[in-house]
Amino acid sequence: NISFVELVEQPLVKIIDSQAVVYVKLKEQRLNQFNAFMGILPNSYNSNQLSITGDVSLSLKNLFKRAVELQINWQKPQSSSQFLYTSLLIPYLLNTPFGSSFSFNLEKFDTTYIRLAYEIGLNYKVSAYQMLSFFYKNQSSQVLFEDSTFKLTNKLPNNLDYSYNQFGLQYKWNKTDRFIFPRKGLL
Repeated sequence: NISFVELVEQPLVKIIDSQAVVYVKLKEQRLNQFNAFMGILPNSYNSNQLSITGDVSLSLKNLFKRAVELQINWQKPQSSSQFLYTSLLIPYLLNTPFGSSFSFNLEKFDTTYIRLAYEIGLNYKVSAYQMLSFFYKNQSSQVLFEDSTFKLTNKLPNNLDYSYNQFGLQYKWNKTDRFIFPRKGLL
């Protein structure tokens, strides 16, 4: 169940000098993606300037021929808003069934708030179809402007700063016939 290769024929087992040799014929799948579009808009804060908007996505599979996956997505839908989503998956550390994952997200919405989130995970590949993960996640948000109405009304503003930490244990089971576009099986 590897996304970047496909089994072409059933494996062939030959016994040579009392040792079993397995021959596997594989075909490499091209799964890397790059998408981008950019635009120019009038700046809503300064009428004499133009603002660049866009969406850029990069997805790389099987980096360094080690099954490493990297994904980056940058979006700028408005002149003062930006979003950045990144993730890195290293499924096998030092040729062991242990792996790691990391993700980082940044969301800046106008001049209202900025949200940061990151996740670090340690994965253990139980079998070709099963994975157990332990992860730590942190998310925080900061308001970028001070709401002075609180002092006058003694009522909390609509947007507040926050921060939280999360620890978790995750179990994945994937028993499908094909990793990309499965036709039958269970997730």
